[in-house]
Order: sequence, then structure tokens, then C-alpha cells
Amino acid sequence: MLGKPNKRGRRMKICKVLAVAILFSLSLTQAESQEKAFNLGEVIVTATKTEHTLADVPAEAVVITKEEIKAKNIKTVQDALTYLTGIKINKNCGSWGDKGKIEMLGLDA
Repeated sequence: MLGKPNKRGRRMKICKVLAVAILFSLSLTQAESQEKAFNLGEVIVTATKTEHTLADVPAEAVVITKEEIKAKNIKTVQDALTYLTGIKINKNCGSWGDKGKIEMLGLDA
């Protein structure tokens, strides 16, 4: 009985080795992805499908700067919108998985 390992013991050893290998590869992947961060540069979003300067935009436009995002610890677009005038966010007002409803100047967005 001592000379032959049973199937269950062998499976446990294999599972442990695989678990360690998976954890090791995940940690390497995470470290690698943190090193490869890059800057997107300036992102311009327009509703007119053409590029304009901020002064020439035919509608109200609000710019949220990188400094404001860092100072207010903004993590999502929803977080950013909560600081804007005329925008109301109703959190958890929908069905399963719904993050909320956004209203702009009283109209559904």
C-alpha cells in the first residue's frame, strides 16, 4: 500500500502543480501589462462629426481636465457627469445590471 500512490493523491499533486503554474503566469502577465501603459494623447469628442475648436462648437461644451479628474478621484464617466450642471444621474433605477439613468436638462439621455 505504501509503494503505490493512489489515483486521488496523484490528481491532487497535479492540481497543485497546475494551480501554482497558473498563478505564476498570471502574476507575470500583470507585471508585464503594468509596464506597457501608454498615453492616448488628447481625445476630441464631437457631436457634429467634424473637428472644431471649443470656441466654435455650436452647442454648450464642457471640458473636464486631467487635473480635475485626479483631484476629484473620478474613475468612471458616470462619476465625471455627476459634477456637471444640468445632468442628473438616477443610480440603480433600472433592471438587473443597470447602472442608472442619465437625464440632461430634464430629458433622457
